[in-house]
Amino acid sequence: MGLFSKPGKKLQKEGRHLVQLAEKVINYRSDVIGEKAVEAIRRDQEALIAALTAKPADPEQIKRCMKNLDTCLKPHGGTIYPVTFLSENIEMILVAAILAIGVRSFFLQPFKIPTNSMYPTYAGMIGEVYPLGEGAPSKPEELFRLAAYGASHYVSNAPATGRVEIPLFTDRTPNNYGLSGQIAFEVVKGRKFVLLPTQLRRYTFAVDGRPFHVDVPLDFNLDDVVAEAFFPGEKTLSDLYHDLSQENVQRLKSGLQTILSDHSVQLGEPALDFDILTGDMLFVDRFSYNFFEPEVGDPFVFRTNHIEGLQAADGTPDDKYYIKRLVGLPGDTLEVRPPMLYRNNEPITGADAFEKNFKQEDEYPGYTYMGWLDEGTVEKIPPGYFFAMGDNSPYSYDSRGWGSNQRATPYAYEHKKQGQPINFVPEDDVVGKAVFIFYPFTHRWGIAE
Repeated sequence: MGLFSKPGKKLQKEGRHLVQLAEKVINYRSDVIGEKAVEAIRRDQEALIAALTAKPADPEQIKRCMKNLDTCLKPHGGTIYPVTFLSENIEMILVAAILAIGVRSFFLQPFKIPTNSMYPTYAGMIGEVYPLGEGAPSKPEELFRLAAYGASHYVSNAPATGRVEIPLFTDRTPNNYGLSGQIAFEVVKGRKFVLLPTQLRRYTFAVDGRPFHVDVPLDFNLDDVVAEAFFPGEKTLSDLYHDLSQENVQRLKSGLQTILSDHSVQLGEPALDFDILTGDMLFVDRFSYNFFEPEVGDPFVFRTNHIEGLQAADGTPDDKYYIKRLVGLPGDTLEVRPPMLYRNNEPITGADAFEKNFKQEDEYPGYTYMGWLDEGTVEKIPPGYFFAMGDNSPYSYDSRGWGSNQRATPYAYEHKKQGQPINFVPEDDVVGKAVFIFYPFTHRWGIAE
């Protein structure tokens, strides 16, 4: 075997690598292993160097010297020698971790859309109903949908035979979260990814008076799923409730009112069968806003901990990340004239979503009144703040509504009346601009609009 053949080159490379490892052991562990061990390692190291640089080099001599140095290093190498994956790659792993943290902190941050306030531009968690009696996906289909769309399957079996009973919040329901007319739920403790503690929404339905529970992520609203499963064609359950005759509505002692579904289920059969598709995951550009001011029309991400209108009644900050459309800069005035949004007395421009909302096309519903931007009202944005709105205007809780519920946020409401900026986004809390949707693999995948 010649040293210029492939085996010879490999032997030379392994020999040089062993010399470097010997030097690393000496540099890092000389105070631990003592002078005699260092002298022995140095002696065998120099012998290997001499064998590698000899002209002509003897492959057999190189092997003998490598074996001697290996024997000498093993009792003194600690975590450096013999080589393990961790000891060989620890520096690379640390550098990669530091780079990843640096990229996330200063350049690109991943963000998951929690709700559908920006739909159809971006989607939050969406429910897909499997019609009762028609069968759910097979296990292979479930795995495919999980990988491609982040779909989680939920199924609840009927505890009895009869009609499904659906409880609604009313104005007299304790702790109704300001959601009168929506399905009643409670917040419970649960687990995420089996181990991580989290909070869940627990919906309690019944069949023939016997309850069954459906636990979903806290940010997911089950109303649309229930409406599609039991009342296809209805706009909302609240509208349905007002249209129903009294024989289909029951009042419970708890203050809840219950809708009786026309759909009957059999004991042990699925009473509710659906998937929850994960919200869009995108990258947020944290770098550009260090050099360029945010512009009207930007889909921007911000923290909510300094927005007083989102605080709890006891003053606890709402410390989350939101994504909305930037619609107003400091000094701008805003007014809603459905289905249009006016900025400084002109129809707002700067994003395709504005035009689509004006025309109410491609599932864009148009802009609607809410809270501080009710009919005939005008908002002026103060210095140092932005105004944020969702593209899905009728179902977006945004700068129009933050702090406008006097009962839910009494202190914020009074501060707004005194002229304080309780419903605007502080400039310092802006994180960055949405730039790319990387998951799931739907038609929205790609450049963020």
